[in-house]
Amino acid sequence: MPRILTYQNFKSLQTAANNAKNAGTTSFGCPTCLPADRSPLRDIFTLPNGTKVGEGSLVRYVGFIAHPRYSNTSGGEAVNCKKDGQGNNDIHVDMLRKPEGQEPACRSVTIEISPHFRPLHWERDRLREVKAHPVRVTGHLFFDASHLPCTSDTDTVSPKRISLWEIHPVYGIDICINSTLGSCPAANDSNWIPLHQWVNTDEDEDE
Repeated sequence: MPRILTYQNFKSLQTAANNAKNAGTTSFGCPTCLPADRSPLRDIFTLPNGTKVGEGSLVRYVGFIAHPRYSNTSGGEAVNCKKDGQGNNDIHVDMLRKPEGQEPACRSVTIEISPHFRPLHWERDRLREVKAHPVRVTGHLFFDASHLPCTSDTDTVSPKRISLWEIHPVYGIDICINSTLGSCPAANDSNWIPLHQWVNTDEDEDE
């Protein structure tokens, strides 16, 4: 079962990575600073219930979708074989605790949807339609060591986010039937509709 993470958990995961960097057991911060050994990133943080999580852990997170966009479409990424085009590259999404425009991007958590598993209803333009309802994302934790996280709401790092820990790749996207985070607990499956079903329901209502 996926472990449910909170915003504070992502901040704590970043603190754990900072401590590991200071201790010399990992590295991050630039494209040439990637850790030679990624094993210290596994089980790097212990949740309040005693469960350890880290790189590779299957997790869930709830938030509002903001700024979905295709990444590196002109040159491609190494993880996607340096191929051009939208279909060959990841979709980056900021997950916020408030609807888009109501919270700084530096407080976001990053999710990335891989081209290797991306149903049609998960493409960027569809994701842009999901604004008024919280979204539940399921996937594996990945530590993006080639960047730095924000240290303030006005930080100029790119991409802007609170933590280098991402959900990447994404394996599940569900839409809450309610409109606030408080009314959309991740563990209550009755509140959630898979994105492809939500899209079909939404289209039926428009007809």
